Amino acid sequence: MHRATPLDNVEYLFYNASDERTTNDQGSTPPWEETPVNRGYKPDAYASVSAYVVAHHAQRVIDFLRQTFDAEELRRFDKPDGSIMHAEVRIDDAIVMIADSSGDCPAFPVWLHVYVPDVDATYQRALTAGGVAVQEPTQKDDPDRRGGVRDPAGNTWWIATQSG
Repeated sequence: MHRATPLDNVEYLFYNASDERTTNDQGSTPPWEETPVNRGYKPDAYASVSAYVVAHHAQRVIDFLRQTFDAEELRRFDKPDGSIMHAEVRIDDAIVMIADSSGDCPAFPVWLHVYVPDVDATYQRALTAGGVAVQEPTQKDDPDRRGGVRDPAGNTWWIATQSG
């Protein structure tokens, strides 16, 4: 029995096997392979949920992400004192939002998980970028080979490659 969801009436666009753009025809393509039409409520290519990192010295976090994950800075708004009011970086297909801490918005460490093509190489890049080792890449009881690194602001980045 199908349960109605808010997405039942959303028009989807997708590309068929011939790379031709078309619309869904009521269930011929599984929802996880479809992309909702952007109705203007968010920037193009943004997911509905993004991590927001508030850090002391946010620029150091951005530099770390550039060096470790080839992050691309998309948007940035500085305060008059030069601190970062709001910045956004893209890591592969994800957006991470970042701001400098302040009196009414204190820094707090977070854990983030990032899938990468080569966990071992990315882990080494993170260490070279100033990260502190939390856990060397290891294969445990799940399909991911995973390691952890703490960035200059104290956030922990769990880096993984699915191995099987």
